[in-house]
This record gives sequence, structure tokens and C-alpha cells, in this order.
Amino acid sequence: MKEAKKRIQALCDQYDLSLDLDAEIWQLCVGEQQWVEILKALYVGIDLLILDEPTAVLTPQETDKLFAVLEAMKQDGLSIIFITHKLREVMAVSDRVTVLRKGKKVATVNTFEMNQRELAQMMVGREVLFSVAKEENPVGEEMLVVKNLWTRDDREQDAVKGVSFSIRAGEILGLAGVAGNGQKELFETLVGVRKATKGEILVQGENVVNRMPNEIMARGVGHIPEDRNRTGLIPGFQVSENLYLGRHRSELFRKGLFLDAKAIQSFARECVGKFEVVTPSINHLTKNLSGGNQQKLILARELESAPTILLAAQPTRGLDVGVVEYVHRQLLELRKAGMAILLATEELDELFLLADRIAVIFQGEISGVLDAAEADLEQVGLLMAGC
Repeated sequence: MKEAKKRIQALCDQYDLSLDLDAEIWQLCVGEQQWVEILKALYVGIDLLILDEPTAVLTPQETDKLFAVLEAMKQDGLSIIFITHKLREVMAVSDRVTVLRKGKKVATVNTFEMNQRELAQMMVGREVLFSVAKEENPVGEEMLVVKNLWTRDDREQDAVKGVSFSIRAGEILGLAGVAGNGQKELFETLVGVRKATKGEILVQGENVVNRMPNEIMARGVGHIPEDRNRTGLIPGFQVSENLYLGRHRSELFRKGLFLDAKAIQSFARECVGKFEVVTPSINHLTKNLSGGNQQKLILARELESAPTILLAAQPTRGLDVGVVEYVHRQLLELRKAGMAILLATEELDELFLLADRIAVIFQGEISGVLDAAEADLEQVGLLMAGC
């Protein structure tokens, strides 16, 4: 074990990775867990490496680091299959690209002969808008106010340290930060699945800190979790069953003491149609849907509960360009309708595209709040690094 740890530490040093080798896997953030998977491959020694959405949980900085590692591995003669939805990554890392759509091969082309727009059209089957129009939007009253919030992580260490911010109706507040800086714990505290040690969470003036999740939901808070499979959905449940999760106490889905199967199925069919979920039927198991359609299920469930506040964590993680465009349009429509939205994403381009203001979190503290129209990538990047 000592020799193994020494070799792993040498790999971390070689590729400039900072990992706590004594931590248990469940204690690491999703980005760090991804690096563990990559280190495993490097440790055992391989001839062919297949990476399935390897950057879905990595920050832009970590992604660039991964690309440097892959280039070095390629130079050493390693063959790599790199599966991704992100066109920038395709152009940056591949020599050839095969495009799949609905389970069928569309084409295999030399990367240098293509551009992002052409690849996007091949992927989706239509022209894709890479940006959506964000119109000027009047803001209303404060809907969510967080005051001096403190909470601990799973190792009982302070993860959120005195965080304060507010969001008004008709506004998107973006939350920028490298994975593992308290975003996960902040969102879990806001929705009631993690206890705060200090502070207040005011939803339309009412303090809901440390209330039960169903109580917070009942006060108009919707939540898109960062990990759709672990905390957003129950993969072994049917589409219809996932669509009423958390609302099973509602009279809409009950007939006396029992669930109303007809009402649930009618609601599910309506959601599937409205949110363009591609599924063979509402009785189909959720685990068999694509990531994009799973994300649409979560959007449908949360938005059909008519929230006034939406907490969206990594809502486009691992999605193809067509679904990303769809999610962006949905968020801007909700903003226009007067919803207050907290948007956490590691895609800085996404923050600048959607957010009105950008709050940067570093080591559990808000290191700055910037007007998105006046901020630039360098400013945000420096704040993300604690500078």
C-alpha cells in the first residue's frame, strides 16, 4: 500500500493534481472523483483509453489540464476514444470525429476539415443557436435573501463560511467557482437536506433555515440538483413516477389515502409533451433515457410545481448542444416571467450568457459579486482563484 500510494502521489505531482489520498471517495467532490478515475487508468497502464464525458464534472482549468495529459499520452502511443457533447473539446483534442444521432452513425470526418457549427448541425439535425438573446428585464422584490450562512461538509469542516446574497424577482444570480468550494453544501442547505450551523435563509421574508425540504418546496422553491442520477431522479423508477417525486402528498395526485394513478399518468403525459421529453412511454424506466431527456424530466417536475425561486446547480452538465440551447431558453423565459434564479455552473460562458450578476465563491466564501454586463473572464477567474 505504501508503494502504491507513493506511485499515485508521483502521478499527481507529474500532472499537477491536488488530491487528498487519505480521503474516502464519498468525501470528494465530483470533479475530484473524476480525477481518481483517470488516475486509476494511468496507474495500471493501458493501450486503449475510453473516456465517456470525462470533462462533465471538471472546471475549464481542469479540462485544459486533462487535455495536456491526453496529448502526452497520445505522444506515448496510447489510443484514445473521447466521448463528449462539447464541441470546443472535439475541436481541441481530437484527430477524427464520429457523429452519432439517435443511436446511428451520421459520419466520420477529419476534425481539421470541420467547424463547430457544422458539427452541431450534424449532431442535432438542424441549425443550432450558440447564444440566446437576453433581454433587459425589470427586477422586482427580493425573493431569496441569505444572511451570514454557515454549514459544514461531510467531514464536519466548515464548507460555507458566512455567505450572504440576495436575488430579486426577474433576476438570475450566477454562482461561479471551482468545484469543491462550497457550492454543493450551499445548495443542500438552501433546500433543507443539510443543516446550517448559523445564519438565515429568507424566502419572501420568511426564515426557512433548517426547515424540512417539503416545507421549503411548499414555499415556492424549486431545485435542479447537480447530479441528476444520484439526487435528481430515481433511475429504477418509471418516467411517470419520477415526475411526481416530492409532490406525492399533494391532493392533485391522491384519492383519499391512496395515490391517484390516472391523475399521475395524465400529469406525466402532459409534462412529456410540454417539455419535449423523448421516451417510448411514460412507463419507461428513467435509467434508459438519455442524459438530456433525464434533465428535461427534472425541469418538468420542478417547474410544473410553479416555484417562484429556482435553485439550478449545473443544469446543462453533460448535455449536447441542442439540449443546452433548450435549457438556456427555459431559464431566460422563467427570468422574463419574474422568477428569481440562482444558477451555479462551472461553464463561465454560460454565466456571462444568462446571469444578471455573478457571485464568485472561493473556499466557502463569496469573494465578490459583479455585474455580468461589466465583468470579464479575467476578473472572474482571479476571484475564483482567491486573488
